[in-house]
Amino acid sequence: MPKDMAEATSRIIHGFQKSERKGIAKLSAMQALPESVNQTEYPFSRAEVERVQFEGSPDAMRIQAFSYLARRMPSVHAVYTRSLVEVSKRLPSFEPRSMLHYGAGCGEGVWASRAIFADKLSHPKARITAIEPSDAFRQAGQALTGSTRSMSGVKWKPRLPPGYDADPTDSSWDLVLCSFIQTNMSPDARRAAIASLWARCTGVLLLVEPGTVEGYESLMAARTQLFDELGGRVAAPCPHEKPCPMYSQNYMKKRHCYWSQRHIMPPYQKTALGKNKAFDMSNFKFTYLAVAREDVFAKDITGATVPRRTKGMGKKGEEEDEETE
Repeated sequence: MPKDMAEATSRIIHGFQKSERKGIAKLSAMQALPESVNQTEYPFSRAEVERVQFEGSPDAMRIQAFSYLARRMPSVHAVYTRSLVEVSKRLPSFEPRSMLHYGAGCGEGVWASRAIFADKLSHPKARITAIEPSDAFRQAGQALTGSTRSMSGVKWKPRLPPGYDADPTDSSWDLVLCSFIQTNMSPDARRAAIASLWARCTGVLLLVEPGTVEGYESLMAARTQLFDELGGRVAAPCPHEKPCPMYSQNYMKKRHCYWSQRHIMPPYQKTALGKNKAFDMSNFKFTYLAVAREDVFAKDITGATVPRRTKGMGKKGEEEDEETE
């Protein structure tokens, strides 16, 4: 995570702790609550979490957003950085001048994109749009991106702009990032979202989901739609556009393709997770798919090999991890 991003996040979190009178000791006692609606981990009491889930009050949603900042955002930023690095390796001539992040959270994908494609996306005239329907997350993201001069040009919106025909100047982007939302959508809603985002994408569409069976299956559905129906070309990580040999609807044969990204935790994340000061590394499992337009794909696809981590069953029935090329 960039130093200025980590410092800005720390200031925002400390300001929230002060206003809510919840100090470091409270953050250290964070517990994972698997029964939560969206599997988000919270740093507060069960009663406060119930207000988030069942009342949806603005104050409770702020708790959820700042919990995400403290616990999960550094890991997700590392995942975006890894995925975008692989795209830049496969498509070295791809230089996006505009970027859309659909489901932007607190803006960590914007930070990662500007770091990887700094030559173009860091230009003052670059168009960067972040779509986040949650008011609390959007406000936290605005505070974070607005904390440094280099990120001040990011436009935050609660929903997608009108269709391309309505406003071509602000309804299409070279790089479109859609992350961690497909597993929360119905199949019909997911298909509609993929079609809409692809229509607005003029370069590369990057999909990122959790490294779970559900996340992998949602990407497989999007993969079929993009390749068979919408004419997309694979940019990463797959070496081909044929049906994935790992995918099976048979429950007993289910395997999934995922990666584990390691990163150094900033001090506030270690405190929030209750980690020992000597323990500064964290791993986050994810899966992703990058699909390019034909003209972008044809320029310089390199076919570089990306290691794939698979999870299957061992000979004796136990689960095992293996690295494949």
